[in-house]
Amino acid sequence: MSMGRGSPKLSGAAPLGRRLGHRVSAVAERRGEILAMAYGLATLGAIGAWAAAPGQILNVVGIAFPVATAGLASALFFLFRRRLPPYAEDVAVLGSLALLGVGIAYTAQPALFTPYYVWVGFSAPMWFGRRRAVLYLLLTMVACGADMLVAGTRAALASWFVTSAILVVAFLVVEFLSRRLVDHERLAAVGEMASAVGHELRNPLTAISNALYLIRASLPEPLDPETERHLRLAERETTRASSITEDVMAFVRPRVAVLARIEVREVVAAALATAPPPEAVRVEKDLSEARLYADRDQVVEVMTNLLSNAYEAMPSGVVTVRARPERGRVVLSVADTGPGMEKAVSDRVFEPFFTTRHRGTGLGLAIVRRLVEDHGGTVEVHSTPGQGTTFVLRLPAAPAAPAVPRGASSGPSGTPAPDPEPDGAITPELAPRSLDNT
Repeated sequence: MSMGRGSPKLSGAAPLGRRLGHRVSAVAERRGEILAMAYGLATLGAIGAWAAAPGQILNVVGIAFPVATAGLASALFFLFRRRLPPYAEDVAVLGSLALLGVGIAYTAQPALFTPYYVWVGFSAPMWFGRRRAVLYLLLTMVACGADMLVAGTRAALASWFVTSAILVVAFLVVEFLSRRLVDHERLAAVGEMASAVGHELRNPLTAISNALYLIRASLPEPLDPETERHLRLAERETTRASSITEDVMAFVRPRVAVLARIEVREVVAAALATAPPPEAVRVEKDLSEARLYADRDQVVEVMTNLLSNAYEAMPSGVVTVRARPERGRVVLSVADTGPGMEKAVSDRVFEPFFTTRHRGTGLGLAIVRRLVEDHGGTVEVHSTPGQGTTFVLRLPAAPAAPAVPRGASSGPSGTPAPDPEPDGAITPELAPRSLDNT
């Protein structure tokens, strides 16, 4: 579908796509350089070992063949780095196992070259899918074990055990880091794209809202039912689109927290004023006289979101809000008596864009986690199907106020002056709105 002349263009989206494409192509082009470096360093290492311990070499010609082949492979990988076939990594791994087998066969001490096997543990998780990477890991362990069995010495067997252990550890660590890096890059790309889209949609949505207001104001009262229905539908969907845009912008561009001493009771009261319970839901409070050292606006936003999620989880029931001090922290919990969640769902509720709602954005609880962690706190969820769900927050407690000496006074009539709020404390005029999630 072509875009009309008056349609807004997403100025940030196209450059972002080009930048992401450039990153992907740049990574692909590095394949040959990485392989060339791996084989080149292996060649230099083998030559260095040969020069340092020439007495360990049983056959000079036999050991020269794998060393020369590795050097030639390094040069070829570099020369053809722009035109490598898709199976180049497979050839590199299998070829290295074959060359190591030949090299070990011509050394008096097989353990001299066994550290080279570990490189498969580092490279396989980055280049292959999980199944193929595990296959190459097992194949490498078998190949190393076979070479050590042929050597037939206790030292060779011990070397195999140590090499296998390092190989598995390297594999697990690199796989974990690779997955985390991929997730981070994916979220960063999605966040950057969402920021560009959200920014470009703000002005059109504002114009539509203003146009609807003017249309309603220009029509004679009372409106006929059909016109009223269409106007309400347009206003509702425009408000929903604006809400989604604000959620996305809040997730990708969080504001800096302004820390201050705040009362837990006041925060909960503000959240309940913003998100009052439905008629069939009762809210019970068990709050201590605790104080938080946090951004009032952001903590109210967190509590508002958790309360709204609790209301939506059940048509009727009880929501319990508790607060208690705990070793320099304040533990806040919001528990409902709803249907609860399966473990597969509760494990993912804090993931951005994950939602079980038909019209949810999947950003509400992701924003909750980000805001809590930005305060140096933690958030966790406990849910049992049929027994409800509890969200538990741990946030920094406000430091104790300095004691006022007996007889000292700085206020009128000899009364102690109240503790001043730290500089930078803010009191928002409007409490934040609720964010939908799961």
